[in-house]
Amino acid sequence: MNNFDRLLEYLENENEKRAEIEALAAEDVQISGFLKFCDDVRKLGSELHPDYEMIADYIVYEDQFAEGKAFRHTLNLTKHLQSCHECAEIYRELKSEYNEVEFREELPVYSIESSPAPRKTGFSLFRNYPVIRYAAAASVFFVIGWLGLAMYSSVSMPQYKKIAGYNPVEDISQVRGRSNSYFDKALSEISRQNYDNAIALLSEDASVNSNDKTIFYTHYVTGLLYLSKSESSVLGMMKNYNQDDLKNAVKQFEMVISKNKSGKFDNVTFDTYYYIGKAFLLLDDKPNARKYLKLVIDNRGSFMDESRKLIDMIN
Repeated sequence: MNNFDRLLEYLENENEKRAEIEALAAEDVQISGFLKFCDDVRKLGSELHPDYEMIADYIVYEDQFAEGKAFRHTLNLTKHLQSCHECAEIYRELKSEYNEVEFREELPVYSIESSPAPRKTGFSLFRNYPVIRYAAAASVFFVIGWLGLAMYSSVSMPQYKKIAGYNPVEDISQVRGRSNSYFDKALSEISRQNYDNAIALLSEDASVNSNDKTIFYTHYVTGLLYLSKSESSVLGMMKNYNQDDLKNAVKQFEMVISKNKSGKFDNVTFDTYYYIGKAFLLLDDKPNARKYLKLVIDNRGSFMDESRKLIDMIN
């Protein structure tokens, strides 16, 4: 039985000591990556969205699933990809790129014979057409390198930070707790993905209408925008988070908490606890992250389950 088979047996039956499996992982990078992938999927649960790296890893290891190996640890991810339209679309895009790499690697090199001719002379198709040859090679190495970055990023970034970084901007445009010319124009800018323009309009609203009873909504949306735009990456891999944007998000969320005192919109405050907790996680400030995530749980906010999972990951 080889090392990979022993790992599969452990994952299926959990009858092997964890220390022995980790010893195997220490000797084999592929085993280490696969073990971490299964652990991350198990921690993800069924209610949160996987990130690009996790979906890319799933595609890399999918051939093992197709061989009839039933991994309980990835069943929730498989079901999520089948039911979530957004994640299914990401899966299809990555799968298409991955299949293209495999196709190019397996592509046979045909010989072209001159005819008629006194003797046969074989020529490589790619040798005769260097532009095609180099373009194909560059494409293969590019996509392979891209998938390699995905796996490296998956291993190097903590799972809680991947989840904390998932902040879809599209949801912000659904906020309708306030209405005036600045706020409405800002939402229109968000729908067109002009986030800097939206922040400028919201800042103007906060300055001109600072005493409005619902001004906390302006700070709330501004905080969500800063949190969402803090993420940057190279081709979707090697994600980084802009510290200034995260700190600005924290300031805006603190304004929400300080201005939303009427007692009529406590749900907004509880949601703010969740988002400010995520911002602190991305700033690597675990004590403050834990503090605000615990407030979500204590107040039974709408993100109570997500907060529990994040706290479990950082404890």
